[in-house]
Amino acid sequence: LNMWSKGLSKNKNLIPKLAKYILESGAYEMYGKIPIASFHNLINGIAPFTKLEEVNHLIEQYIDKVSTTNSDATVSLAKAQNLFYHNKYDMLSRYCYRTDFETFNQKNMAQCLHTICTFMNRKMEVDMYKKTLSLSINFIKRNKHSMSKHAYDSLTNLYKFMGEWAINKKDIDLDNIKPLRYRSWCEYIIKTEGI
Repeated sequence: LNMWSKGLSKNKNLIPKLAKYILESGAYEMYGKIPIASFHNLINGIAPFTKLEEVNHLIEQYIDKVSTTNSDATVSLAKAQNLFYHNKYDMLSRYCYRTDFETFNQKNMAQCLHTICTFMNRKMEVDMYKKTLSLSINFIKRNKHSMSKHAYDSLTNLYKFMGEWAINKKDIDLDNIKPLRYRSWCEYIIKTEGI
């Protein structure tokens, strides 16, 4: 997956096979279980290159190998990640809008994906979008010391982009916004909604 992200491998068909190998071989396991963060990172890595149904199957098949005390919540968030990478934004909230995620990173990712969902539906539910964006900004401000500077800055920049784009769709140069969470999604928004 790292080779793909660096452009060293061009074969997308290898990614699902590689993910299955990683899961079956125990390469990501610590003390016999896959850490939650590694599981979600793996889903982020394979979802853009793998069919929605295949990723959902992997999630269901390997959830018992994940070091989680709440497999229901972990499955929900993993499925939300998968939906995000398959542009099924309208379905994100049903998987993200829960309060029983067990780690801060899960709560943070769920909040971010829920905010993206409301952003995509902002023309029909503008108040919900504004409220969610405000809650998300306040959430990361309150929890600034619970994340790395890079994670905090990339989320801050994402929410700033969403706020500015929703107001006036001004010409935003993403090359000047670093770091930026979900950069390719922001590029998609500019491309599909641009003036």
